[in-house]
Amino acid sequence: MAMAFNLSLAAKAAGPAAPPVFAIGTISLTIVALSFVSFGRRVAHAGSVYGYNSAACGRRLGFIAGWPLLLTYLSYASGCSALIGNFVETAAQNCGVQNSKLWLVAGISGLLLASVFAFLDMRITGRLMLALEAASARNSRRSKSPSRSSSPEVPGRTSGLVGRSSVHQWKLTRVLQQRWFTR
Repeated sequence: MAMAFNLSLAAKAAGPAAPPVFAIGTISLTIVALSFVSFGRRVAHAGSVYGYNSAACGRRLGFIAGWPLLLTYLSYASGCSALIGNFVETAAQNCGVQNSKLWLVAGISGLLLASVFAFLDMRITGRLMLALEAASARNSRRSKSPSRSSSPEVPGRTSGLVGRSSVHQWKLTRVLQQRWFTR
């Protein structure tokens, strides 16, 4: 969801000030992340914000801090499911399929699928994520072929994974497929 909306909306709203806005946001989130790391080292609690605030400020403030976090998680999940539905409906309309309820079915299906994967073993979920990333990298490499590309390849430049050429990317994709799907 962040990849789909944050960059374009922030650039549109901030205009030329978008890079400093992203720099300030990165610094702010780094401070928040470091505080979570610090609390994680000192307080052994699975309750995240609730546990950390309960240890530092008391149970009442921990309870008050935990509810907005739950609301954030629920809002994020519903926003992502609506976005999945919107993407599927737009793709279907581009293919000529007209169905006014498709976004709702796709959104709920995406939410249920994400819930199932959240409760599965992390190895399965991790392997699925790697497979999707490998497929995405393979499709990205195909779309950069000279017949489709609008700009020529610059000799010596790498494409795909950072610091890797497309040959290395292809080999990595093959290794990932062989390693995780042949067991």
